[in-house]
Order: sequence, then C-alpha cells, then structure tokens
Amino acid sequence: MTNKEWSDKMIKSFDPSFKHRWVVYEDYLRKHLNNNVVWLDLGCGNNADIEEKKDLVVYAVGVDIFRSDGLLKVPFVISDITFLPFKTDSVDVISLRFVIEHISGPENLFSELNRVLRPSGVVILITTNIWSPIIFIPKLIPYRLRKL
Repeated sequence: MTNKEWSDKMIKSFDPSFKHRWVVYEDYLRKHLNNNVVWLDLGCGNNADIEEKKDLVVYAVGVDIFRSDGLLKVPFVISDITFLPFKTDSVDVISLRFVIEHISGPENLFSELNRVLRPSGVVILITTNIWSPIIFIPKLIPYRLRKL
C-alpha cells in the first residue's frame, strides 16, 4: 500500500465524505462547463485541461506567460494574466489552478478577471498553502533553476 493509499484510507475512516481539494476543484469546474460557455484557463502550463475538456464548451483557450515545451495543439495565448488580451465581458468561466500564489499583485489580477468576466460568470481557483515547507523552500530557488 502506498503512502497516498494509506492516508486516503485513514481520512475516509474519519470522514467518509472527504474529497481532496483538487477533486473538489475538478468537480466544480466541470459543473460550470457546458456548450454555452467561453472558458479561459489561466496559468495553463502545457494546456492539458483545455485539451481534456475542450469538447464540453463552445470555446476554450489556455493562457500562460511562458510557452511550454510540451504544449498541446489546442488554443493557447502567451500573455501576462494581469493584462489579458480579451474583450470586456467576453468570458463565462475563468480557472486558475495553482497560479494565484505566484502573483505578486493579486488586486491587479482580480481587476482584470472582473473586466473580462461576463456578469454571470465565475472564477474557479485552487491554491496551495504558500507557508508549507514543501512550497516555501523551493520558492527560495530562482525560477529558472527550478524550471530545470
């Protein structure tokens, strides 16, 4: 039995309804994707989420500040997510998966999300505890070295 299997078994014994945060995020995202939705996945990396779910929406595009070496062949834009190249009120769903903790001025980001989001739109995000040693210590290493 792996560590993860053991810990999942222990958690389920205390709380049978428990779901990991990434499962909750995925369920919530899928709940909001349908054939009337324009979806932006910000900080998309190689665009795997767009590739996997592109058929659930009318249009989906991944946005990242860097072009990934393993970028999939689905709509992708290179952009700073605090200055999005999209029209005002043009997007129904915006997702950010483990991105917000990398933004130094989140108020600028949220202002931009508000600009491109339609009035009935949603922002769905998942983040991590930046003070966790697993997250904090690697942040001390410059990004270019971490990327290697």
